Amino acid sequence: MRSTEIPADQPSAAGPGTRPAAVLRAFFLVIELELGLLLLILPWSSAWRHNHFLTAGTLCWRWWVSPYLRGAVSGLGLLNLWYGTEAVTGDRA
Repeated sequence: MRSTEIPADQPSAAGPGTRPAAVLRAFFLVIELELGLLLLILPWSSAWRHNHFLTAGTLCWRWWVSPYLRGAVSGLGLLNLWYGTEAVTGDRA
């Protein structure tokens, strides 16, 4: 059997491909955190109620302003923030 370990006296293979991966990871981290904050705060702001597309029916309007839907959307925001902070700490696989 062959050993795939790198000897201690040789430098690791951290070539030119590691920097774009780090930039891409930072980009997705920023997106996750921004989306999480947006989903957490937006349902409880006045912008949520002043939606032009929901003025057609009262059933959609009642569902849209329901605290249950707002809580569910905020919960998704919390999950997204948690996922982003796990990415920062490096605890996820």
